[in-house]
Amino acid sequence: MRKLIIAAAAAGALGVAMPAFAQSNVDQLSVTVGGGDDGRPLTLSRTVDYGDLNLRDRHDQDVLRERVADAARSVCDELGQDRPNFTNLGSSCQDRAVDGALPQVRVAVADAMNGSAA
Repeated sequence: MRKLIIAAAAAGALGVAMPAFAQSNVDQLSVTVGGGDDGRPLTLSRTVDYGDLNLRDRHDQDVLRERVADAARSVCDELGQDRPNFTNLGSSCQDRAVDGALPQVRVAVADAMNGSAA
């Protein structure tokens, strides 16, 4: 079963995006964004399953990106973070969670294109 694990953190005053880490030996990927007001990360995770998708197909790649966006929206809502709006475009919890996950999506797509996906 192929999955992505999306984690988003409550944005602190300095909310800096942390790099995403792809685990090549497992079909799970995770992301952490920002940190709490006291500097500790406050994270929630959602698993995004893509085992039913053919990532060689452009439409299925778009479906995966939408699933990632939905998972990011869900965890950020649960953390009580503002949704993207005109005052926080590009820096909202949701934007940063999606941005952090996209490199991992690219790895999953590349693996599928190279025939190395499980």
